[in-house]
Amino acid sequence: MTMIGFESIEIRVLDEGEPVKDTNVFVLDGTQDKGATKKADITGLTSEIIKTFGSNSVYHTNAKGVGDISVGLELVDIPFKVQNEILGRKKVDGLTSIGVDTEAPLCSLVIWSHDGKGQKIGIGFYKGRFSMEAIGVESKEKDNKELPTEKLTFVPMASDDNKTKGTYVSFATTDEEVTKLRQNLKIAA
Repeated sequence: MTMIGFESIEIRVLDEGEPVKDTNVFVLDGTQDKGATKKADITGLTSEIIKTFGSNSVYHTNAKGVGDISVGLELVDIPFKVQNEILGRKKVDGLTSIGVDTEAPLCSLVIWSHDGKGQKIGIGFYKGRFSMEAIGVESKEKDNKELPTEKLTFVPMASDDNKTKGTYVSFATTDEEVTKLRQNLKIAA
């Protein structure tokens, strides 16, 4: 499956409420002042292959399950409200703050792209937490530059819903699957 382009992401804060855009569902799709996507790197999709040697050769291999899955995202102009919601930042004395009680909420995530024929493709993660390790500030120079990217990491966990229990990642490659993926990730009702 070859993916062409990185169209958008949808993030759902997994609270008890119904999905509501700009409240607990956030879309970064290149809409002016709403953020855009640049790059996604998904690692750890397979577990380490363990070899059992016997009779002077590899007798058996075991590679069941997943590895240490992680999604590295490079995004552009993430709205501050979205950052605060998905990273668990809170207001303290009227200021957005990070402290000892800061904990990112559980979220679901879907990455949208297309295949070579133009069919929408989704890579969905049922639940996990976002982190943002660093914030960079740089002096302005006289020449114009691209907007800098902001790097976030999403660390998925296995789903605990009955129909998807134990699943970390699902792929949607047809229109019907795209609809089902959005429902399973609680992005759509």
